[in-house]
Formats: sequence, structure tokens, C-alpha cells
Amino acid sequence: MVHILRSGYLPFHSFASLCCITPVIPHLAKMLVKCHTYDFTWLAFEDPYWKDQTSVPQNHAHAMLATLFHYGMHAPDVLWWLGGSYTGEYRDIDSTVRILVDHNIDPWLITQYIRATTVGCPNHFVAETSRENALLHWRAGNYSSIKTHLVDVMNTVGKEHKSDSTCPCLAT
Repeated sequence: MVHILRSGYLPFHSFASLCCITPVIPHLAKMLVKCHTYDFTWLAFEDPYWKDQTSVPQNHAHAMLATLFHYGMHAPDVLWWLGGSYTGEYRDIDSTVRILVDHNIDPWLITQYIRATTVGCPNHFVAETSRENALLHWRAGNYSSIKTHLVDVMNTVGKEHKSDSTCPCLAT
């Protein structure tokens, strides 16, 4: 939807019709406008007050949204730009490989470790399902435990955000 809204090819009447479908579309359009000139560059710097956080600051969420819009909704580009702990820059892969070799670890496993830490996981998928099974899960919607335990989920997200020592956000 972001690409359609940003394309400039949507006449006002069509946009108004889309807005009648769900309140998410006008909100998305509003956020696109609001984030267009937002300076999110501060995200690239470590927050010195990260240890004091108990939740994800709203300004961090807004900046991440602006960054995502800026990079055309391409999350890998956002993570590449953020760098740091988002991309595992703290890892010393060469040192780890030397230790693995010294401990006579299977060379194939070492190769898999190098590929996983430099390229990503998994390197292939083996999966099959029936159309009926896919539709069953699609119709069931998202896993209901998130809604059921929303407070716990938000606390966990806050802890994850806080535990990231290089988390590029400003304390509120």
C-alpha cells in the first residue's frame, strides 16, 4: 500500500475510496506525510541512557517508521544502515574460526558457521504443505497468545530493546 500511495498515480477519488475500506489506509497516508521530513539520522548513534529504559520509546518507533519509509519499506536496507548490533558488527568471526579449528571442529560445521554469520540463515528451505493447510492457518490469523498476553509481550520487547547495548535510540 505504501508504494501505491507514494506512486502519485492514485487519483483523489480512488484514494478516498481506499480510505473507506479501512482506517489503516488514511493513517498510513498521514504517517507517510508526517515522516517525510523527519530526521531519523540520530538512530545511527548509541543511546547513552539505554540501561534506564523500561520500554521502547515512542520517538524510537516513529524514527524507525520514518527510516522504513525512507528505504522504501525494505527492512534489510534499514538494518544495513543501522549497522552495529543489528548486523552483528561486534562479532570477530576470524577469531572464532581460529578457536573452532584449534578445537578440531568438523570443517563442514565451520563452513556453515561462517556462512550463517556472514550471509544469513537458512541457506535453503525444505517445506511443503497442502493448499487446505495453508488456508487453514491463513484463516486462523495471527497466533492468539500475543493478544492474550499483550502486557508480557510488550515487557519482553522493552527488555530486548533495553538489553541491546548499542541500541540507537534516545531515552525519553
